[in-house]
Amino acid sequence: MSALNDTDQLYVHSATDFEQQLVTQQHGEYRRMEETLDRCWDVANVLPARELTMLPARLLDAHHRRGG
Repeated sequence: MSALNDTDQLYVHSATDFEQQLVTQQHGEYRRMEETLDRCWDVANVLPARELTMLPARLLDAHHRRGG
């Protein structure tokens, strides 16, 4: 991974988080919609806001916790 720049490494990390927090769900596990959305923001917050160009600024302002 040393050949990847810092932003690319964040993308790799976010892909891992996506799989672990959103895709992988235990049999019988029940998640409320709010919990799923919170997990989505946890994954998105790995990346700097400048990388989240498809999201409206109002959502980033309300939910994004990372500088950039």
